[in-house]
Amino acid sequence: MKQFTETKFTIPALKGISTKTVEEHLKLYAGYVKNSNLILEKIDELAKEADKNAYALGELQRRFGFEFDGMR
Repeated sequence: MKQFTETKFTIPALKGISTKTVEEHLKLYAGYVKNSNLILEKIDELAKEADKNAYALGELQRRFGFEFDGMR
């Protein structure tokens, strides 16, 4: 299964945006990458019994869209 890797950014000081704000956004990005990978692992696990786990799989796929969009 494909795993996404977190890109490390070197962002210089920005006029009008504090360093703390940039750091907080990078933490959010790291969380989106982590959660995307966790969701994909769980989907692979639950897909082995897809009929039994249909509702959980549907919810994970919906949530994956949110996490993936935050990551890309």
